[in-house]
Amino acid sequence: DLRLLDLRGPWAQRTRTGTHLSTAPHERSQPWARAIRRRYPQLHGLLYTPATGGRAVAAALNETSSPHLGGQIELSRPLHHPQLLPLVGEVGQRLGYSIEVV
Repeated sequence: DLRLLDLRGPWAQRTRTGTHLSTAPHERSQPWARAIRRRYPQLHGLLYTPATGGRAVAAALNETSSPHLGGQIELSRPLHHPQLLPLVGEVGQRLGYSIEVV
Protein backbone atom coordinates (compact mmCIF):
# COMPACT_ATOMS: atom_id res chain seq x y z
CA ASP A 1 0.00 0.00 0.00
CA LEU A 2 1.18 3.49 -0.82
CA ARG A 3 1.32 5.94 2.08
CA LEU A 4 0.61 9.45 0.78
CA LEU A 5 0.30 12.78 2.58
CA ASP A 6 -3.05 14.22 1.47
CA LEU A 7 -2.75 17.95 0.82
CA ARG A 8 -6.36 18.31 -0.39
CA GLY A 9 -8.12 18.89 2.93
CA PRO A 10 -9.60 22.12 4.37
CA TRP A 11 -6.27 23.37 5.76
CA ALA A 12 -4.51 22.80 2.46
CA GLN A 13 -7.35 24.51 0.61
CA ARG A 14 -7.22 27.55 2.90
CA THR A 15 -3.45 27.86 2.51
CA ARG A 16 -3.56 26.96 -1.22
CA THR A 17 -0.87 24.35 -0.58
CA GLY A 18 -1.77 22.28 -3.64
CA THR A 19 -1.75 25.32 -5.89
CA HIS A 20 1.61 26.44 -4.53
CA LEU A 21 3.03 22.93 -4.89
CA SER A 22 1.94 22.54 -8.49
CA THR A 23 3.00 26.01 -9.64
CA ALA A 24 6.14 26.75 -7.61
CA PRO A 25 9.53 26.70 -9.31
CA HIS A 26 11.69 23.68 -8.42
CA GLU A 27 14.12 25.78 -6.40
CA ARG A 28 11.25 26.53 -4.01
CA SER A 29 9.38 23.22 -4.05
CA GLN A 30 12.38 20.87 -3.80
CA PRO A 31 13.57 22.02 -0.33
CA TRP A 32 9.98 21.73 0.87
CA ALA A 33 9.73 18.19 -0.55
CA ARG A 34 13.04 17.21 1.06
CA ALA A 35 11.89 18.54 4.45
CA ILE A 36 8.69 16.47 4.25
CA ARG A 37 10.74 13.42 3.23
CA ARG A 38 13.09 13.83 6.22
CA ARG A 39 10.24 14.41 8.68
CA TYR A 40 8.01 11.61 7.35
CA PRO A 41 10.32 8.91 5.92
CA GLN A 42 7.44 6.39 5.88
CA LEU A 43 5.59 8.37 3.19
CA HIS A 44 5.78 7.42 -0.47
CA GLY A 45 4.59 10.80 -1.73
CA LEU A 46 1.88 13.46 -1.72
CA LEU A 47 -1.69 13.84 -2.99
CA TYR A 48 -2.68 17.32 -4.09
CA THR A 49 -5.07 19.22 -6.33
CA PRO A 50 -3.19 20.22 -9.48
CA ALA A 51 -3.17 23.74 -10.88
CA THR A 52 -5.75 22.61 -13.44
CA GLY A 53 -8.14 22.34 -10.49
CA GLY A 54 -11.56 20.84 -10.80
CA ARG A 55 -11.95 17.38 -9.36
CA ALA A 56 -8.54 16.23 -10.54
CA VAL A 57 -6.12 14.62 -8.13
CA ALA A 58 -2.37 14.51 -8.63
CA ALA A 59 0.23 12.39 -6.89
CA ALA A 60 3.90 13.24 -6.49
CA LEU A 61 5.71 10.01 -5.66
CA ASN A 62 9.20 9.64 -4.23
CA GLU A 63 11.76 6.92 -4.90
CA THR A 64 10.42 4.66 -2.12
CA SER A 65 7.11 4.18 -3.98
CA SER A 66 8.55 1.93 -6.73
CA PRO A 67 8.14 -1.43 -4.94
CA HIS A 68 4.49 -0.60 -4.22
CA LEU A 69 3.50 0.17 -7.81
CA GLY A 70 3.61 -3.39 -9.07
CA GLY A 71 5.62 -4.62 -12.02
CA GLN A 72 8.96 -3.39 -13.25
CA ILE A 73 9.66 0.13 -14.41
CA GLU A 74 10.24 -0.16 -18.14
CA LEU A 75 11.32 3.40 -18.81
CA SER A 76 12.11 6.38 -16.63
CA ARG A 77 12.75 9.66 -18.42
CA PRO A 78 11.94 13.31 -17.73
CA LEU A 79 9.04 14.67 -19.79
CA HIS A 80 11.42 16.93 -21.72
CA HIS A 81 13.55 13.96 -22.87
CA PRO A 82 13.91 13.94 -26.69
CA GLN A 83 12.45 10.41 -26.94
CA LEU A 84 9.31 11.44 -25.06
CA LEU A 85 8.65 14.82 -26.66
CA PRO A 86 6.73 13.38 -29.66
CA LEU A 87 4.52 11.31 -27.35
CA VAL A 88 3.93 14.20 -24.96
CA GLY A 89 3.07 16.44 -27.92
CA GLU A 90 0.65 13.89 -29.36
CA VAL A 91 -1.16 13.36 -26.07
CA GLY A 92 -1.23 17.10 -25.42
CA GLN A 93 -2.74 17.73 -28.85
CA ARG A 94 -5.44 15.10 -28.27
CA LEU A 95 -6.31 16.79 -24.97
CA GLY A 96 -6.33 20.24 -26.52
CA TYR A 97 -3.11 21.46 -24.89
CA SER A 98 -0.31 23.32 -26.57
CA ILE A 99 3.06 21.88 -25.54
CA GLU A 100 5.94 24.34 -25.39
CA VAL A 101 9.47 23.24 -24.56
CA VAL A 102 11.51 25.82 -22.69
